Amino acid sequence: MSSAVVGDPYLRLMPQDSRCWIYHLPTELLVQIFRIVYDCVPDDGKRHFPELSISHVSKLWRDIAINLPTLWTAFDFPDDLRHNKAAIYLERSKRAPLEIVITLDGGEGKADARTTTELLEKLDATMTLVIPHITRWNSLDIMAFDYSFIHPTLIQLGACVGAPMLEVLRISNYALNPSEGVGEEFKRQDFVLFHGNVPSLKCVDLVGVHVNWTTSIFLSGLKELHLSCHAEDLRPLFKDFARI
Repeated sequence: MSSAVVGDPYLRLMPQDSRCWIYHLPTELLVQIFRIVYDCVPDDGKRHFPELSISHVSKLWRDIAINLPTLWTAFDFPDDLRHNKAAIYLERSKRAPLEIVITLDGGEGKADARTTTELLEKLDATMTLVIPHITRWNSLDIMAFDYSFIHPTLIQLGACVGAPMLEVLRISNYALNPSEGVGEEFKRQDFVLFHGNVPSLKCVDLVGVHVNWTTSIFLSGLKELHLSCHAEDLRPLFKDFARI
C-alpha cells in the first residue's frame, strides 16, 4: 500500500470488509440522500426517472426506495399507462400527494379520427385510474392540442365531489389559434369543477380553457391566477373577474 493511501484520512475510515462504505450509512441518512437526488432533477424539458435509477443500484437501495412513497408520486400520462407503470407507482406512493401531468397531443395540425379515438380512449383510461385517488392530488396539469380532449376532461372533473389536497390546477388548450374560440357544443357548462370543493387550491392557470365563471366560486382567494388565449365571448364578465 502506498504512503499516499496510508496517509489519506478518508481511506482509513472506509470499512475493512469488502462492502462499500455507503452500506454502513444508517437507513435514515440514505432516505434523505434519495430525497435530495429526487428533488434535484434538472429542469431541462426532459423527463428523468431518479426513482428508477436509485432502486436499481442494489437490493438494499431498492428495498428502501420502494418503501419511500414520495419517490413514486409523479405521473405523466398517457405514457405511464404502458407496462402497468402507473398502477405500480400508485401502489408505492401509498398516501403521499400526487403530481399528475396529462398530455394529449395528436401531432401537428388537427388529429385525424383514428388518432382522436385513441387519445380519447387513453384519456378515459387515465381518468379511470387516477380519479379514485383524487383525495391525494396535489397538482394537476392537463395539456391538449384540441378542445375535443379538454371538454370531456372538464366534465369528468365536474363530476368529482372534491379534491381536498389540490394546490395547483393547470389546463391548457394549445390549439393552433385558441383565441378563435371553441365549438358551440363546448361552450355551455352546467357544472363546477370538483363541485367547488378545493379548499387547498392556490394556483390556477387556464390557457384557452374557460369555466363557468359565475358559479366557480373556488377561484376566489387564490395566490396566483393566469388566464390567457380566451375568445372574447368566453372571458369572465367584469363582475365575475372583480369577485375573483
